[in-house]
Amino acid sequence: MKTNIVYELRDPRNDVYYYIGKSSVGNRRALSHLKHSHSEYVNNWILELKNINIEPVVDIIETVYDLNDLADREKYWINFYKNINPEILNIIYVDKSINSPITKDDDELFDFLCNNIENIYKILRKKRKYLGITTTEASMSMGISRNTLFLLEKENSHVSFKNIIKYVKYLKMFEI
Repeated sequence: MKTNIVYELRDPRNDVYYYIGKSSVGNRRALSHLKHSHSEYVNNWILELKNINIEPVVDIIETVYDLNDLADREKYWINFYKNINPEILNIIYVDKSINSPITKDDDELFDFLCNNIENIYKILRKKRKYLGITTTEASMSMGISRNTLFLLEKENSHVSFKNIIKYVKYLKMFEI
């Protein structure tokens, strides 16, 4: 089974991470760096280590269950480790927006979200009924089962945030 991971290449001389990467094929991608990397900087660093009979250590720092989250988790770890090692070899990939200041609008949106997230199930059900859409119509149009739609409208159910967003966008379409 293929596993999505975020991994690091560590210098065994000082235990400092010099490269953070992601892989949707388990550690196979991480190990491939030891032979040849897509990055000239990584290749030069590994060659420097090999010239003194040392190889970098490959550490898996996170297993990522949703492939859609893999790139964001890699950026998170690059940002995390750049504070420890500003010389990290793939620093150019760091997402600058993670460090941007929070505005008053951001705070207001966050407060709104906090005040309404607990009621999302009730709000979705009420909106669907107001629009006169049956659960069968909604589930068929969205390409999900009626059971999934039922869970989207049921408090304390475990549904993916992706499906909640899909449902919100579906209901929003009727207002246009």
